[in-house]
Amino acid sequence: MIKKYMTANLNILEKEIAVYTGETKDFSGNELFSPNCPIRYVITIKALAEGWDCSFAYVLCGLQNIKNAKDTEQLLGRILRMPYAEKRVHPELNKAYANIQSSATMKLALTLKEGFVRNMGFDRQDASDLIQLSVKPDIETCPDQPSLFELGDDRKDSDNAKKRTPVAQIAVTLGNKDLTSLIEEKEIKDIQVSELNPDESKKERTWIITTPTLNEEENRKLIDIILSNTPKKLLDTNKEKIDDLYYQQNKERCKSIQKEPIKPIPLLLLKDPEGEDRIFSCEVLNSQEWEPSKYGYELKGFTPVKELKGYLFDSKENGKFQLNEIRSSISQKTPVFNSEFELITKEQLIYWLSREVKRNDLTPQTVRKFVEAIVTRDLLTSKGYSLESLYQSRVPLAKAIKNLLESNFKLSKSANYQWALPLTFMEPAKEEFCFKFDPQKYTPRNCYVVEQGSRQFEKHYFPKIHDLHYKTPSGNAVSEEYLCAVAIDMNPKVEFWIRIIEKSDDSFRLETPFGFFYPDFYVQLEDGRRFIVEYKGEQLWSNTDSQLKRDIGKQWEKASNGECLFLMCRYEDKGLDISEQINNKIDGIR
Repeated sequence: MIKKYMTANLNILEKEIAVYTGETKDFSGNELFSPNCPIRYVITIKALAEGWDCSFAYVLCGLQNIKNAKDTEQLLGRILRMPYAEKRVHPELNKAYANIQSSATMKLALTLKEGFVRNMGFDRQDASDLIQLSVKPDIETCPDQPSLFELGDDRKDSDNAKKRTPVAQIAVTLGNKDLTSLIEEKEIKDIQVSELNPDESKKERTWIITTPTLNEEENRKLIDIILSNTPKKLLDTNKEKIDDLYYQQNKERCKSIQKEPIKPIPLLLLKDPEGEDRIFSCEVLNSQEWEPSKYGYELKGFTPVKELKGYLFDSKENGKFQLNEIRSSISQKTPVFNSEFELITKEQLIYWLSREVKRNDLTPQTVRKFVEAIVTRDLLTSKGYSLESLYQSRVPLAKAIKNLLESNFKLSKSANYQWALPLTFMEPAKEEFCFKFDPQKYTPRNCYVVEQGSRQFEKHYFPKIHDLHYKTPSGNAVSEEYLCAVAIDMNPKVEFWIRIIEKSDDSFRLETPFGFFYPDFYVQLEDGRRFIVEYKGEQLWSNTDSQLKRDIGKQWEKASNGECLFLMCRYEDKGLDISEQINNKIDGIR
């Protein structure tokens, strides 16, 4: 009957359909693992027991009433291998699909999700991404079970038609109280609750909770009910599930935000010596050899040894050894030490030091010239050290010269940077010179937990917010970065914002002489402008690092000709709080 329907009604070619049952085996002569195999559809009665295998199965439709998660897991195994899978332009093609019929679909899906978390090591929120219900419940056997997607149920009355669409579900184990009554008392609308294996005599009862996208007050009420009725031993588990509930709601909330694409963000450019446009970077600036002597050759903090120390082993007649310590000043002619210095010349010391401190960004001649200036002008002439003392201290001397070279290199980088920064410009119309956020590569860590915070953010572009915490590490105060995020989220001129992930090649960043600067927040405004916000605590406001970030941020804004804004804000600046600083920047008030 199924095969007849497929050929007659769906116009599927008969050669593309194979029937594989105990009596009929249409695989003969066909190799399912071959890309050239004409079979596209397999009809089987007992897929788990009949032993056929096909790695290329991407869609499974089960018509039997499956009653346990184990069978479901085994069926899903048929479509999870997906060999030769590649990312497609259409998101629907980046998934495998299992359509399963069950009289307890919700229970089955949530049990399966728990199996992914406990047995397969999945993050609970990643498991939520994997398990998405798209079937209608059996109304007769599960009257309280909701459908995640409206499929045209003609039994809905006018009141049901006004209900918000369910988008999230979790299963929580609570005490003996009736959860349905508790939710009705709090007057939280459109939440549907059903008990798994109902039994009012049990000390603990497990409930399936399905919600639409709730507002902050509604979610707070629901969380209070759950946590206040959770047995102590299950508190951490239920907190994880509450976080998952928020995540599922946020995914739905973000769908409307994500209808507006993230605009490409222009990067700073600089002309190279050949006149070509290049993305501004210190690597380009410092590609030429630099002159270390330009930034000084005086060694500070280095002092050679004034005394030599050695040990003399003396063999006694009784067969024992005696260890004698010998000390001598550098100026004394002690036979034990004197032979070491007899053939040492200034040129030999300079040669040895030059080999020890060589750098890939300097020629050997430049290094030797720099070392010679240090030894001759600074150490021997200016400071009057003896050649013997310098040789005896050659290892710490080489280390001190290395440190000076690195320090001078940083000064050279900084000088090149300060010279080039005002010359930078932008080409916003050329996407090859812009940074583009890839939503598939936004992988946040240490995500914001709504249950621990005090706000349900409405405008973050992604469901998860990277490394944002309600409290400071000590737990004694509200995090100021969190307050900055709240100010951005509440601003009516903000369309959406993104918490930028630091130290990621897939994040927006600007370059300073000493590393990449990853701002705290990217903000897209209602008028289309891009807005970068960096928050600094009072203790970091005036240091060198903050000043460098402030300089390049201002230049990035200046080069954009009004298309981009940059703000480094703090808790209070010139009498303005964080919200006022952000609002004034958007409005162009200095």
